[in-house]
Amino acid sequence: YRLRVAPYRGKIRHKALWHTFSILDQTGLLSTLRHREILEVCDEVGIGGFESRIQSEKHLGDRLREYREFQKRGFVITP
Repeated sequence: YRLRVAPYRGKIRHKALWHTFSILDQTGLLSTLRHREILEVCDEVGIGGFESRIQSEKHLGDRLREYREFQKRGFVITP
């Protein structure tokens, strides 16, 4: 069973948002941009708003915290 399923606990709820975070992180921009600027980037690429749960900077901070906690676990994100 463990060989067939993804190596993480739970389901990634905001895949498009986390993918955007991942790209920004790999380019070094995630840690340098302010929350307002990250919101603007998300709006530009079309993943902002209620569906992604990032209507405000507070919500963005919550999603970033979840993303960072997932990273600390050391698992690979699978599609």
